[in-house]
Amino acid sequence: MEAEYVALASCVKEVLWIRQLFKKFDLGDLLNGPTLVRCDNQAAIACARDPVPRGKSRHIDIKYHLVRNAVEEGHIKVEYVTSDGNLADTLTKSLPCPRHQELTAAPKIGSGALNNMPLLISPLRSEAAELAP
Repeated sequence: MEAEYVALASCVKEVLWIRQLFKKFDLGDLLNGPTLVRCDNQAAIACARDPVPRGKSRHIDIKYHLVRNAVEEGHIKVEYVTSDGNLADTLTKSLPCPRHQELTAAPKIGSGALNNMPLLISPLRSEAAELAP
């Protein structure tokens, strides 16, 4: 459970950084409510939602509990994803050939959201060019 919680904390750090980046470049209006983070480990989700330490969660370093703070402050929402719906399994697990083919043929993760990415990056590049000597 600890490894999954640490991985969740790493993901949350990235989400919080991106949310701050959006706000810095006046794109904060694109952030409607909490960012959805999906996790396939129910113990890690329970640890993120419940501030009371139980069992082995007492030994998790305090720096990883930023997940709890982000959930409490409404920046993120942690949701359980089943193995059937977890597209990241192709990158993290050894899968039988039919399951691997099924996941690689599925629509890409966030494909709709990434269509606008060049529009978001281009203002950042132009501002960086202005800062260069």
